[in-house]
Amino acid sequence: MKRILFSTASKCLSGCSYCFAQWESYDSQPLFIESNGQEDYEIIYPCCDGEFFKDSENIEGLEHYVFNKNSPIIISFSTKNDISNLTLKRISKLNERLVAQNKGFIKISTSITNISMISELEPFTISYIKRIELLKKIYENGIPTSLVLKPILPFICEEEYHKIIDDSLKYTRLILIGDLYVNKNTDFYDKYVRHYSYEQRLVNWLDSRPVWNVIESSKIKHNLISYIESKSALSFENDIDLLKYIHNVQILNQEGA
Repeated sequence: MKRILFSTASKCLSGCSYCFAQWESYDSQPLFIESNGQEDYEIIYPCCDGEFFKDSENIEGLEHYVFNKNSPIIISFSTKNDISNLTLKRISKLNERLVAQNKGFIKISTSITNISMISELEPFTISYIKRIELLKKIYENGIPTSLVLKPILPFICEEEYHKIIDDSLKYTRLILIGDLYVNKNTDFYDKYVRHYSYEQRLVNWLDSRPVWNVIESSKIKHNLISYIESKSALSFENDIDLLKYIHNVQILNQEGA
């Protein structure tokens, strides 16, 4: 599936200490608000480096994009901040329109990296309890959703991840896990992860294709995948596979209707 990542005009204020969007090697993506919806892409990330739902202009831009799109489209979001009920209802109606016309869907995921260190690592985001509540609200509005358990932080204990998974399973059985990109020239690296081994990885989901350092917590990741499977849930290591799964389920549901 072809995909494109967009930025928004307003920068993210969440303050996540590990965020790659603050690095010199990261180039902002095209602005979503300037797109007319005619591009031939199957997967759209309207905001890969900020908070999309805080600006009503972004929601209007999303509606315009969907209304002007002729070919099938999947729109994927991930957030650590709250979304108003009014906005969720607007997104739900957009999603219903896409599904009814067999043109795709919108997915909103809740991102949770830890419980115990949110105020330290993600100082301007909502609390853990509110993130679980957000996952519930998305689910109750009939919008496809998933838990984003990434990046995996190697200094967070597995029991903490187990609780995140357990608390999320009421509202989604789909869990995305992923590795931690690190910049050695940051305070986060010096304070939290300098003693962990890393490798270099080509970041092919960015047009500039930078090579970044990445900490792959293989043992933790393996154990989490096993734990997720033990709960009869599904784990994914990239968002495209997760979106393909939702797409295939929708096709099966339509064929069985």
